[in-house]
Amino acid sequence: PGAASRSKETCQKFMQMLSADERLIWQSALTNRSAIHKKLRGCTTTLLHGDVCAGNIGIRNYDSGIEVIFIDWDRAGFGVPALDVAELILVTYLLPYAGIVVSPKPIHENDFEAVTVRIDEIQHRYYNRLTQIIGVSISENEWSKTWELSLILHALSVLPMLAGFGAKLRTQKLLRYFSDKIRIHL
Repeated sequence: PGAASRSKETCQKFMQMLSADERLIWQSALTNRSAIHKKLRGCTTTLLHGDVCAGNIGIRNYDSGIEVIFIDWDRAGFGVPALDVAELILVTYLLPYAGIVVSPKPIHENDFEAVTVRIDEIQHRYYNRLTQIIGVSISENEWSKTWELSLILHALSVLPMLAGFGAKLRTQKLLRYFSDKIRIHL
């Protein structure tokens, strides 16, 4: 079968993993991604890496501290700052929690509540650094909105595909987590 046929089958498998209530939410979100993009229009933008994952981040150790280096800039562009950090969190925390490793060095955590607390800490730290050190002017309100929408966009791109690879989500908590976010924002 062709790529379009496989993609349709993958999406159908993913939908079967969801409750009837969640299926309606995800169908609406998957067919109406433009609504999310519209909500992000007019928001503060900055340079984005576009492919933030552990394989594209290097760390140099110095006596005075560490230096973080981003490599592989072929997907760089401009967009809302939360897009990069949302992608990193999805591949480093949320997918490994569900037993899906897409990053060379994921952070494994078995307690979903601990994962979400850690995610909240990271996105707040990123926001503080973005505004205080780098000087990007974005309100906390705008940051919260773009953060949630960015996380949803990445989830819509990644989670349905995983069903096609036979990935079994270890728990329904991850899907409920995103279903709740989609419900709030769409």
